[in-house]
Parts: sequence; structure tokens; C-alpha cells
Amino acid sequence: MRSAAKHLVFAAGLAVCAAPALAEEVILFKCFFDWKCDPNRACGDAALDRRIKHFTETNAVELLGGDPLSRMAVQIGDRSVSFLEMQISGAVDVTTVKITNGEAVHSTHRIDGMTLTPEQYLGECVALPSSE
Repeated sequence: MRSAAKHLVFAAGLAVCAAPALAEEVILFKCFFDWKCDPNRACGDAALDRRIKHFTETNAVELLGGDPLSRMAVQIGDRSVSFLEMQISGAVDVTTVKITNGEAVHSTHRIDGMTLTPEQYLGECVALPSSE
């Protein structure tokens, strides 16, 4: 899954994200998480896909296929980009993507009924310029 071309696309996507916006630009983060780990430190195969749109001019974020009642936010740092999904239950899911190579972690803090069900997913994201 790791290739020079993928890293180039990721770097190009983040460069567009960091560049001054002349018009509304959209970066599509395509993430795939291979591994899922639970609080007991048991890890197994996962096949979690997440698609996140980042609108660079307004810094708005949209989770494609996500819960319409959740609010989204983005935190851009010098080493990573994090996307926060704030659920109506009060729980927060976080997807953090390393800027240099697209390595990513997705942490869920779901509350099913009254039970907290934390999980962590490990994988990679690719940032692609996208047209609206």
C-alpha cells in the first residue's frame, strides 16, 4: 500500500491545503484503516473506509456518509491534520493524519446506549484535490 506515488499525491494535496486560496478549494481525504484494536490491546483485521472533505477557504469539514447530526471540525498542525466528529451523544471520534506520509489513526469513543465502546483503527489516508 505504501508507494512513492501515493506519498507524492498526499504531499500535493496538503500543499494545496496550505496554499493561499484563490477560490474555494476542496481536499478529499480518502482513508483506509487495516487494523482495529480494542481496549484489551487485541488487534485484528478491519476494513474501515472514511472519506472526509476539507474546504480550505472556510475550514469547513464534511464526513461523507457520516451521521447528519454530528458536527465536524479540523485541527491543522505542523505535523498532522486531525478531523473531529462531535456526536449528538457528546462522544468525539478523531481521525489524525500524519502530514509527511499519510499514516493515520482513527479513534472512536462511541456510546451505545449507556455503554462506552472505544476502538482504535490504524491505517493510511491520501489527500487529493477535489472538485465540488
